[in-house]
Amino acid sequence: MKVGERHDKPKTPSPLYVTTACNGSAGYTNLLDVYDPAAAAWTSLRGSIAPHGAPAFGVINDKLYVAGGVDGTGNPTNITEVYDPVVNDWTKLASMSIPLKSAASVALNGQLYVFGGYGTTSVSNVQIYNPTTTKWKSYATSLPGATHSAAATVAYGIIFLEAGSDTAGDSLPTNLSLAVPPTLP
Repeated sequence: MKVGERHDKPKTPSPLYVTTACNGSAGYTNLLDVYDPAAAAWTSLRGSIAPHGAPAFGVINDKLYVAGGVDGTGNPTNITEVYDPVVNDWTKLASMSIPLKSAASVALNGQLYVFGGYGTTSVSNVQIYNPTTTKWKSYATSLPGATHSAAATVAYGIIFLEAGSDTAGDSLPTNLSLAVPPTLP
């Protein structure tokens, strides 16, 4: 080994889950597919209990959490579900406080963070789902303004939220960050 070389093994790529409530022009459905990068193959899995188009989502402890999105009638929903790949089945969980679609989301420290979204209008709230307590709570600080269709990611324990649209549908040039302290056991 040379100085500076890594001693750890390369990490196995995580599977990519794709869920949708829209089946082209055929209407609404509840599809779930997974892409396995190691096998370079797609597999259809058991569909969710309810359709979720443009939902908030995140993987926590190898389970896929899906919240809100568009339901089977094309309206925002507050339904939250978890998919367990070990048993290939879904469980309905506590609902979000309001129906939302197009919310930004990330999983961090074993919780699902949901930013903004669109119900009857864009919202600025931040909701957090805790699988241990099986409850939703509101984050102490809201976003600076109502937003939907933003993107979120995590790096170095910091959540970064980028752009999106405001209530009028105009693009937001905002970059936000939220430092989340680690969860202690």
